[in-house]
Amino acid sequence: MADQVRTTPGEDRPISPNSEVSILNSIREFRKEAKDAKKHRMYVNQINKNAYLGKQDFSHKRKGQSREFLPKTPVAIEQLTAFIKRGLTQFGAWYDVELSPDSPSPLASHEIRSLLNCFLDNCYTSDYQKENLATILTDAIKVAALESLAIFKVHGFQKPERRFVAKKGNISVTGGEILQGEAVLETVTRNAWNLRVDLIRPEDYYPDPTGRNMYEIHESELDLSSVKRLASQGIYDKAAVDSIEEDYKKIEEDSRRPGDMQQDESQNPSFRRRVVITELWGTLLDENGDITHENIFCAMANDKYIIRAPQPNPFWHQKSPFVRFPLIRVPFSVWHKALFDHASQLNMALNEVFNLILDGGISSVWGIKQIRIDDLEDPRQATDGIAQGDTLAVKNTLPHGTKVLETVSEGEVPRDSMAVFEMVNREFMAAALTTELKLGSLPAKQVKATEIVELSQSQSLTIDSLVADVEGYMTELLEKIFLTVLQNLEVTPSEYIVNSVGLDGAFRLAQMDKATRFATFANFCSFKVHGLSSILSRVRDFQKMSSLLQMVTVNPILLQSFYKRYSGDRILSHMMKTLNVNPERIERDHEELARIDRDMQELPAFQNLTSQTGGAGGNAGNVSGPGTGGDEGAAEISALSNPTASLAGLGNSQ
Repeated sequence: MADQVRTTPGEDRPISPNSEVSILNSIREFRKEAKDAKKHRMYVNQINKNAYLGKQDFSHKRKGQSREFLPKTPVAIEQLTAFIKRGLTQFGAWYDVELSPDSPSPLASHEIRSLLNCFLDNCYTSDYQKENLATILTDAIKVAALESLAIFKVHGFQKPERRFVAKKGNISVTGGEILQGEAVLETVTRNAWNLRVDLIRPEDYYPDPTGRNMYEIHESELDLSSVKRLASQGIYDKAAVDSIEEDYKKIEEDSRRPGDMQQDESQNPSFRRRVVITELWGTLLDENGDITHENIFCAMANDKYIIRAPQPNPFWHQKSPFVRFPLIRVPFSVWHKALFDHASQLNMALNEVFNLILDGGISSVWGIKQIRIDDLEDPRQATDGIAQGDTLAVKNTLPHGTKVLETVSEGEVPRDSMAVFEMVNREFMAAALTTELKLGSLPAKQVKATEIVELSQSQSLTIDSLVADVEGYMTELLEKIFLTVLQNLEVTPSEYIVNSVGLDGAFRLAQMDKATRFATFANFCSFKVHGLSSILSRVRDFQKMSSLLQMVTVNPILLQSFYKRYSGDRILSHMMKTLNVNPERIERDHEELARIDRDMQELPAFQNLTSQTGGAGGNAGNVSGPGTGGDEGAAEISALSNPTASLAGLGNSQ
């Protein structure tokens, strides 16, 4: 092997001059090791995905039996993802940019956030569709809940962008006079770097199963045209990619005969050639287990071409481009555990019980009948069965009082089926960390409010733990995104920078060379994600403040002392902010402040009017009367008093 000479582009070669291990074999062996370790995980993932998509094997059912699928899993998944997305990205600044005190950064924290937000709102996915990070995060939470790991790949690509320019031409007229003509629209194309945050399918990701992170392998399928474009940008070996194209031409010639044998060519159109790319990030070893290449990136195509030889990590941050996280952690595990591993199985059991109840109800109505064909005037009347309301013509020879059609068996709903259904349903909700209230329905039996609160509080402990873990991984994701953007800031669209930090900020960035700029931000800038934690913290602050005010208002001594020391205006502003309401948006303007005395004089009249209609004026302690938002307004405040009980509201109210 060591004496082989590489004569063809893309041909396999030893990982080092004197090694007997080749590059392709190393990638294949690592991939096989990782694939064997995740077989059971992939099997369970498929069950969870089927539960989410409403698929179940009903091959054991006979004709006429029910095949209904209860959407328990997808509804619970949507509730969870809506809660996390809304809490993380829809309440203003969901992360902080922290600069060291001695930072030489030319940008302030809010300018860095504006610059990063510009890329987060305009990043691309693996299918080259422009999305914002919140949408990608929603899909990632679904993948983590169903398939144990959410896997991101942070990198970038150059994309031709079209810009339109209007140029005015000149027209020569008689006498040598030149006049300005009508503007002409021209198109200018430029290559600009764009951020990509790919959500990787778990079946395409092969991590080191030992947990020591020696390698990470990502396998994807691309069109040959896309691979050639990447080769033109220097990412892959252009000569090796050309060899793949020549190989495709040979395959097409060899496949003409099978095409004449009625082979379905629509499954593999000749005009769209596909290439399977296998990338390895990490370390390569020789036959003795010694390191030959460390922190490298290499790639093979179609399992037999080296389209990128082992080269140092192309990212300046020198880390893997992958960020992965689970929702449910398992100690010492690489793949951990999916939240719906047990809930999906219970959803399948619920389907079976529900279909049994449904079949019993249908059978109790229709039953099984027998008919005497020989006594019918026309036997063809029973060809397609006897429908409800049909009239049968019988022969005159049929004795009076004798039935030509009679029921021999009647079905019934099993007596304990509803009890079993409710039991399995409760187990599903416990496994999915949800309740009937969160799923949008009322409990089947009367449940005390204290029982609901205790259940919600017990679930809040698990939700808080999930929230903390997600925020930690999101911090790592933001750091890799920012460092990748900094590395390619020179070739990013200039309007991104100007629109986010302004001309002055863009000028300050341009004065720094790219190496100094990267080192400055990488060493002195960090991120802290707090979107979900801040929501839960604000909810608890509102609950504590409400309890304090309630205690103060019922005790005259405390009320007098409280009024002397604390400002009612500031208390109201603070409580409004905990509810994510900006007090400045509803403050009086100068004209309204000028007539405040007149408005205060009219206030008693409005109070008397509301008291006559049974509103808040008649009962100062009733916040749910007419004119105050009714029961819905009280429900919002009540929901905010418990973070987990408000899960459903957080997912649907906006």
